[in-house]
Amino acid sequence: MMNNNKLIAEFMGFYRTEKGYIMGGFGDGTFGLAEELHFHTSWDWLMPVAESCFERLDVTDTSASEIQRQLSVCDKAGVYEAIVEFIKEHNRTTDYNKVTYYDGQ
Repeated sequence: MMNNNKLIAEFMGFYRTEKGYIMGGFGDGTFGLAEELHFHTSWDWLMPVAESCFERLDVTDTSASEIQRQLSVCDKAGVYEAIVEFIKEHNRTTDYNKVTYYDGQ
């Protein structure tokens, strides 16, 4: 679960530092340690990720369709797993699999 939250954080453009993640699109830019990523427990964290997935439809329609299907039945765990699969496919098919490091300067 934790590795999947890190995968999602990097997909969403969070900055990784030695101490944790800076939540670029969420919160006020304060540090959020990996243990504090709530993609797997919060719709508030998960829905912006789903929106971002739909904006990047360069991945197969099947992976996006599964996110839509899980959303239609309001299954948070299903949406989370579908998003993880979408990101893994996205990373396999694009040159996106890069992490941005922030040195605090």
